[in-house]
Amino acid sequence: AIEELNSAQTWTEVLARTRLQAHTRHHFEDEIKAVGAVSHLRFNIYPDGGVSRLRVYGTIVKDNGE
Repeated sequence: AIEELNSAQTWTEVLARTRLQAHTRHHFEDEIKAVGAVSHLRFNIYPDGGVSRLRVYGTIVKDNGE
């Protein structure tokens, strides 16, 4: 449940807080920090703006039980 993710996890920053422009496409490839495999992403909006589309690309890796 989302409550478990919010309370029990330590989130690792993948992309530093970044100022964005309205009505503009933003691409972040070189700015992404290498943190290894992740299962969830948290997207914070400051102060309380809206987002019409968020696309996150990655590669699915089979869980080997480790």
